[in-house]
Amino acid sequence: MWRFVFLALLLFPALSIRALNDSETYDALVQLYNSAGGPSWIRSWDISDRSYCGWHGLTCAAASNDTTTTTTLISIDMPSNNIISPTFPTSLCLLVDLTYLDLSLNAISGTFPSCIGHLASLDSLFMYTTYMEGQLHPSMANLTLLKNIDLSYTKMFG
Repeated sequence: MWRFVFLALLLFPALSIRALNDSETYDALVQLYNSAGGPSWIRSWDISDRSYCGWHGLTCAAASNDTTTTTTLISIDMPSNNIISPTFPTSLCLLVDLTYLDLSLNAISGTFPSCIGHLASLDSLFMYTTYMEGQLHPSMANLTLLKNIDLSYTKMFG
């Protein structure tokens, strides 16, 4: 097991991925919406409203210092929402501050892309009862904070 983790760290060193600003986060979410059948979701988003923190299934957190307050998207919780995607939506990989991702019980297919390792802040990942299949990508070794994972009723292995 340790050999695998060591090898994975050699092949996929810690990434210097920066957090997105509000506009970039909005763009990544709109890309998710457009690529995964957003208009036919059970609880859809009003993407004309750029304040995504109020959209269904999204949770944001505010952080302040002496001069500024920033808002960060930390959670996507959208099980059973009729999300349809032939592949894992790679726009999610841009949302590097996510700590929680639940897209279970949706029609998402394919495998995890290599960019899944960019989500190093994830502590919970739920993708059960989807059409995901294949071997877990080695970059998932970067998800060192992951405490909760449920990929049951998929064809994932590894």
